[in-house]
Amino acid sequence: EKINLKDKKVSILGLGKSGKALARFLTAHGASVLVSDSLPDDDLTDVHQELADLDLEWETGGHTDKIFRGRDMIVISPGVSIFNPVLQSAISSGVPIISEVEMAYLFSGAPFIAITGTNGKSTTTTLVHETLLTAGKKSYLAGNIGIPLIGEVSAIPPDGWIASEISSFQLEAIENFKPRVAAVLNITSDHIDRHRNFQNYVSAKTNIFRNQNSGDFAI
Repeated sequence: EKINLKDKKVSILGLGKSGKALARFLTAHGASVLVSDSLPDDDLTDVHQELADLDLEWETGGHTDKIFRGRDMIVISPGVSIFNPVLQSAISSGVPIISEVEMAYLFSGAPFIAITGTNGKSTTTTLVHETLLTAGKKSYLAGNIGIPLIGEVSAIPPDGWIASEISSFQLEAIENFKPRVAAVLNITSDHIDRHRNFQNYVSAKTNIFRNQNSGDFAI
């Protein structure tokens, strides 16, 4: 179900492509948005200019407890680890934390074909997308392939398909994300600095199947 964002106080962590797309999406839906990034303000001049038309509260040079004090929700960009100490404090305080892909899912009326794996994600997702187009289907390519999902979902019709490359980073903080088709291509040791150990990495990857039921496909 879609969530009502009007007048909600939402923090966005990370101001890469996904973070910027989130800022636009959330403000367009009436949320009061705090954006927080680990980079110093001087390194974010271009981002300030890109988002100058939005009414945002800014925190730069690191994340503080400002991200969860008095906030209704935190949305994290893929580049921000769920193991960040401030996020762990936010979890302890009970503030909901979701990923950009979760937010996109909540506002999408179209089914997802979600593809993850240590290697081959981009190639496979692109092949799936092109195959759907060749079959006369409405297919939209987005996700970890360089096109933030949150920036696309509003324009995708319910009878379309979302061919989405999904990384382990994006799967760390999902709650309801349920692709109609989910595929894990392979899992070999990678991103251990982010996930801390191999089992955490495997758990993040297999989250892609977490909410599926008998009406879905797991590959």
